[in-house]
Amino acid sequence: MRKVHILFLLLLFATLCKSKTVADSDSIYLKPEIPAQYEGGTLDLMSYLSKKMADTHCYSHAHIIAQIIVEKDGSISNVRVRRNFSDLTDSELKTIIYEMPKWKCAVHNGQKVRSYTFINLHVTFQFSEEEIKKRERECDSIRSSSQSTNLER
Repeated sequence: MRKVHILFLLLLFATLCKSKTVADSDSIYLKPEIPAQYEGGTLDLMSYLSKKMADTHCYSHAHIIAQIIVEKDGSISNVRVRRNFSDLTDSELKTIIYEMPKWKCAVHNGQKVRSYTFINLHVTFQFSEEEIKKRERECDSIRSSSQSTNLER
């Protein structure tokens, strides 16, 4: 009789282990089976971000790391800027990320799930000499106006 109970428990345990777990609707996955991906792939993501950043960037280099959550519908939420070595403020950078087109959401056990994703972007901007001089003048005027505002306080 004892062997029957042990055998029953082993079968029950094996059945529970093999059953697929249902994705919790509020869970955020770190490593889903199929990770979230930008619609056009990594190169399109880098191209999109660098174009958006180039419009406001004064210098020739930028490096950002941001953590985002890709929702089940592909939208972006909970943007957290981890590193920002650029001329953009964190809020400007968040705005650019929130305005991104929808992503392909992550999939785990055949179900769409929310997932964490990191964006790591290192950009070297290539501007013409004329564009560099124009940007330097704009940056100098921004700096001088912000310094005069700080002095008035």
